[in-house]
Amino acid sequence: MLCLVSPSSSPTPLPPPRRSRSPADRAAPPGIAGGSNVRLSVLSVQCEARRSGPRKVKSKFATAAIVQEDKTMATAKGNVDHLPIYDLDPKLVKFKDHFSYRMKKFLDQKGSIEENEGSLEEFSKGYLKFGINTSEDGTVYREWAPAAQEAELIGDFNEWNGANHKMEKDKFGVWSIKIDHVKGKPAIPHNSKVKFRFLHGGVWVDRIPAWIRYATADASKFGAPYDGVHWDPPASERYTFKHPRPSKPAAPRIYEAHVGMSGEKPAVSTYREFADNVLPRIRANNYNTVQLMAVMEHSY
Repeated sequence: MLCLVSPSSSPTPLPPPRRSRSPADRAAPPGIAGGSNVRLSVLSVQCEARRSGPRKVKSKFATAAIVQEDKTMATAKGNVDHLPIYDLDPKLVKFKDHFSYRMKKFLDQKGSIEENEGSLEEFSKGYLKFGINTSEDGTVYREWAPAAQEAELIGDFNEWNGANHKMEKDKFGVWSIKIDHVKGKPAIPHNSKVKFRFLHGGVWVDRIPAWIRYATADASKFGAPYDGVHWDPPASERYTFKHPRPSKPAAPRIYEAHVGMSGEKPAVSTYREFADNVLPRIRANNYNTVQLMAVMEHSY
């Protein structure tokens, strides 16, 4: 995710919401981090309810309690019988069994990740483990494909014949292979094409590695499939960031976006167009974090 502005920034404010006629402010329930020091505002929203006829009915209703300070909502740690959200909205209590089921599943999965990976942060650094990574003594390639029966790595480096580059599968469904350097250089050259070949249901299938850093297609052929390209340039050719990383916001307000379909024209939008035309609108609406979807699939 890309952080756009720090919490100390002052983005263009939106028009203030209209308050309901009921008491606007009240103390936060105990389930909200910050306790009674956090104030809540009940916002009212104008809406138009369409009926079967042409008549339109305007109505006001309170939609949500908004925490005015940048505090993080409290989360349940092991206790799934009473969640803080019930204090905020008692009507959710009747769905308690379902919420408890979902929370337990989440905590079980989170615990499994922390037990096997060390932490959620380490788990998020999959790019350092999966895909093609080169070290001083060789190149290691890993791919998660639990349903595959066999797997091999193919590409320009082995003339697309994976007979000598079979992969091994671990108990988590991760396939891997280590390839020694050739005459002191990586066996898979920089800017060479590669693919992951696997056997499933008796059929061999070729796919772009999920963690590939670069993909390209033959523009001269209509509907040409993309090829994965191993991208490992020498240090002198690698991009160096010129600007400092934005400070982490205390409470992220996330805007989910897809660069390719972010424009009004019937065409695939570019990153430049997204930066010039969309990012300013996102910031003006008080978002401070952008989650870009399908980054690997959008190579323009």
